[in-house]
Amino acid sequence: MTFCKQTFSFLSLFSVLAVTSCGYVSESSNQNITFLTPDAQDAKCFAYVDGLKYQVFPPQTLNIKKSEKDMQIACDAPGNRSIEMVVPAKITKHAIWGGPVGMAWDYASDSLFHYPSVIAIDFSNVELQPNKLPQHNNSDIKQPEEYDLEEFKSSQPRLNSDKYEVEQPILRRGEELPVDVGTSEPEVMVSEESVGNLQSVLDGLTDGGAVDASAAVSSDMPVASDEAVSEPISIYPGQ
Repeated sequence: MTFCKQTFSFLSLFSVLAVTSCGYVSESSNQNITFLTPDAQDAKCFAYVDGLKYQVFPPQTLNIKKSEKDMQIACDAPGNRSIEMVVPAKITKHAIWGGPVGMAWDYASDSLFHYPSVIAIDFSNVELQPNKLPQHNNSDIKQPEEYDLEEFKSSQPRLNSDKYEVEQPILRRGEELPVDVGTSEPEVMVSEESVGNLQSVLDGLTDGGAVDASAAVSSDMPVASDEAVSEPISIYPGQ
């Protein structure tokens, strides 16, 4: 009889706890939260809940562990825009149905509090900020352009120290580069002797100025009697 009473008491207590802990039964210790970032694309956020860190890429839905502590959110968006906000935790409405016993159970199971199901981090009122110059562009130090470093551009590599040098033009044969102090850009002058050189050679060929090929061989050259001009000479004597 005593065993039956103890069993009945245990079952009664268990049923009361199961019924009164409505927050734990209906919502559990975790919840799904959707993060949105109006007027900001490709944003990156971090949510901090009771020592836990969640990485969020809105729009995204994450399963967050509930806590009585507030949620800390930090978001960064393109254009050097940043927002930090705090989302307070609220007591679930199902907790009051269970009374003191149910609330104690919900509190112990981290299901007594909850966060909004949708959290919007609004960037509509955050202005775009220009990018900061890197440290090597600070005004109190030497600028990178002042160093004699080699630059590889689309045309040809060159040194920064060569930017004040005047490029010398490539002259053709017979062209002269006059030295004029008053002019910034030198002008290429063509000498009179170089005009018509090719044409004069062509005119000489057509007028008979070319040397006859037969006259190239001198007729005054002595020829040995034992040599035959038209035949090869033997290297063996008597042959």
